[in-house]
Amino acid sequence: MSRGIALSRIVLAVGLVLLVVGAKLWVVDMAGSSVPYRDQIDAEGESIIRPWTEGRLSMGALFAPHNEHHVIFTKFLALAGVALNGQWDAYVQLVTNALLHALLLLLVMRWMSEVVSGWRLVLLGSLAVLMWLLPLDWENTLGGFQSQVYLVLILSFLHLRGVLGTDQIDRRWISGQICGLFSMGAMASGVFSSVAIMLVVAARVIRRRTFDRFAGITLGIAGLWLVIALISRVSVPGHESLRADSLGEFVAAAVQVLAWPWQSFLPWSLVACAPAVAMAVLIWRKPDFTPSDRIYLGVLFWMVVTIAATAWLRGEGSPLISRYLTAYVFLVLVQGLALAAFRPGFLRSGLLIAWAALITVGFGAGAKTILQKRLPGIAERQEAQGVVLRDYFATKDTQRLLSADPRTLPYPSAETLVMRWQYPTIQDVMPAAIRKALPISSAPIVNDQSLPPAPYPVIVASPRGPQTEPWTWRSERQSATIAPILRFRILGGLGDPETALSLRICNDQDSWEILPDGPARNRWKTINVVRPAGEWWLELEDNDSVDRIALAAPVELGWLSWAAEKLIKHHFWWFSAGVVLITIGLFGRVGLHLKHSRPDSGTGSTG
Repeated sequence: MSRGIALSRIVLAVGLVLLVVGAKLWVVDMAGSSVPYRDQIDAEGESIIRPWTEGRLSMGALFAPHNEHHVIFTKFLALAGVALNGQWDAYVQLVTNALLHALLLLLVMRWMSEVVSGWRLVLLGSLAVLMWLLPLDWENTLGGFQSQVYLVLILSFLHLRGVLGTDQIDRRWISGQICGLFSMGAMASGVFSSVAIMLVVAARVIRRRTFDRFAGITLGIAGLWLVIALISRVSVPGHESLRADSLGEFVAAAVQVLAWPWQSFLPWSLVACAPAVAMAVLIWRKPDFTPSDRIYLGVLFWMVVTIAATAWLRGEGSPLISRYLTAYVFLVLVQGLALAAFRPGFLRSGLLIAWAALITVGFGAGAKTILQKRLPGIAERQEAQGVVLRDYFATKDTQRLLSADPRTLPYPSAETLVMRWQYPTIQDVMPAAIRKALPISSAPIVNDQSLPPAPYPVIVASPRGPQTEPWTWRSERQSATIAPILRFRILGGLGDPETALSLRICNDQDSWEILPDGPARNRWKTINVVRPAGEWWLELEDNDSVDRIALAAPVELGWLSWAAEKLIKHHFWWFSAGVVLITIGLFGRVGLHLKHSRPDSGTGSTG
C-alpha cells in the first residue's frame, strides 16, 4: 500500500469519526442532560459509585447482573469517569458513546470495502453513514448507560470477523474469541455471535462433508461461550409480560423488524429479505466458503438470531423501540451487500439504486418524526427536571421530589429516588447542572426584584442608580479541596469596555480577572474559571453608575465535564471538519486512482 493511499484512508477515517461524533453531539446539545437517568441510578449509582465513594466497593459489584445483562464494561466506564472527573456526569458518558459508535462505523466500512468496490461501495457507504448520522436510535444517543449497546455490537462484530475470517488458529482467531467472551460482559446478547459462528461452521462442515480439527476447536470454543451464557443467565420476573404469548405474536414482531424502516408496509419484509436469502443460497451452492462468504453468513445469522430473540422476549411490547435500532442497521447492510455483490447488470444495478432510495426515504421519514415531535418534548422535560433537582439538592427537601410531576424526574419512583440520593456521598458527585452551589455568604441586596430568575441563588448585586462612591464586595475564603473548575453565572455589563465593572478570583499569591467575551445585561451568562491553588475568594467592584453586575453562587465542575460540554457545544465544528476531511480524503483517493491508471508517458514502442 502506497503512502498516499494510507494517508487518504487515515484522513477518511478521522473525517468519519468527526462527522458521526458531531451529528450525535448535536442531538445531545438539543435534548441531552448531564443528569444520570433511569437504569444508571441503580446499576451505576447504587451498585458501584456510592460504594466506591464510601470505600466499600467490591469486584463482585462490577460483575453483578443488571436485569438480564452483565454490563461489566459499562459499569467500569461509569466508575472510571467518576474517579477521573470527580463527578457523575452523563455528558462524559455520552461523548464516549459517540466515539464508540463512530468506531463501529469504521469497522463496518472496512468490512464493506472487502466485499464490494466502486460506485456500489460509495452507495452503500453513504447509506451506512446516513444511518449513523440520523437520530433513529436517539435513546442510545441520549443515554449514558447505553454504552453497552455500542460495546456489544463492536465486540460481537469483531468476534465474527476474527473467527470466521481465517482458516487457522492465529492471532486473528484468538483475538476474535476473546472478543466473543468479552461481548457477554457487555450485554447478554453478546452470546448471539457465538451462536452465529456455530451455525456457519456447521453449515461449512455439512457442505464440505469433512469435520477437521480446526472446525471442532472453533465449534467447541463457541459452544463454551454459549454454555457460560446459559449458566450466567438471569431471569427477571417483571419482564416476562413482555414476551410473545403465541406464535402469532412472535411472527408479527419478527415481521415488523424485518420490514424496518418500512414497518407500516409489512409485505416489504418479504421483498427486503429476498436478496439476503438469495445470497445465502448462492454461498451454500459453493463447494467451500471463502472467508468473505463466512463473515457475510455470520453477520446474517447474527441478525437472524438477534431478531428472533427480540421477537420472542419483547414480542408483547414493541420490537422497534429506538434503542434496538442500532443493531438493526446490520440487517439493512446485509440486504444491501447482497444486492451489490450479485453479478453486475443494468437490472441488478437498478434494483440496488431503487432499494437504497426506498431505504433512504424510510429513514428520512423516521428521522423527521423524531426531530419534530420526540426531541423537542424531551428537551422541555430536561429543562423542567433541572429546576426540580436543583431545588432538591439546594434545600434537601424531599417533598420537592415527592410532589413533582413524575415526567420531570430521572427515575420512575420518586420514593426510590429519594432513597437512592439521600446520601451525602452521592450528592457530592452530582454533575454541575444540579449540584448544590458553593456556600458563599450573600450580600443583603440579593432581594432586588429587578433581577431575572437565576438557576442558582444570587449572592451579590451592585447597587442600582447613581453611585457617589465605588462599591466593592469580597467573599469569605473558600476551601481548596474542591473540583478544579468553578462555574459562575453573571448578569450585567461585565465585559463591556464602557463600564467600570470587575470580577476577580484571588488567592494569597495573586489575583486573576474574570472577563467574559461580552456583557449579559438581560440574561444570566455562564463563565468557567480554573480554580487557583490553595484557598481563594471573590472580589467584585462597580466604580460607576453606567451599569451593574450581579453574581449567582458558583458551582464546581470537573475537567472531563468541562471538556465534554465544550465538545457538545461545538458540535457544528466537529461535523464541519468531518465533511472537509472526508472531501479531502475522497478527492485524494480519486487522484491516486487516476494517477495509477494513466499510461506511463515515459514508455512507448521502439519499432
